[in-house]
Amino acid sequence: MLDFLKHAKIPATFFILGSQVNQRTLKRIVKEGHVVGSHSWDHPSFPQLSDWDMRWQLEATEDAIYKACRRRPRLFRPPYGDVDWRVSGLVNGEGYEIVNWNIDSNDWHGDPWAA
Repeated sequence: MLDFLKHAKIPATFFILGSQVNQRTLKRIVKEGHVVGSHSWDHPSFPQLSDWDMRWQLEATEDAIYKACRRRPRLFRPPYGDVDWRVSGLVNGEGYEIVNWNIDSNDWHGDPWAA
């Protein structure tokens, strides 16, 4: 993916799970001018979490990303697109802008090219 984006000169935003941070990949993402955002530590549904657990998800992921590439994410894509007023208020209060979607790509089903 990074090779394609570089060749096509297309900037992208990558939303990273803290539990899957890869230092080498994140350094390349940043070096090539892409944006790194948070997608939580381990992909829970945020409305089901306590305020403390939501903050932990954000902070642990931010720390892992910072340690890997010296950038702090300011964008957050909530797992499953699950947001309510409490999640929005807490996430925004922690200094993040929420980025969501309105069409499900169904990429979580597996191979999008499979028949």
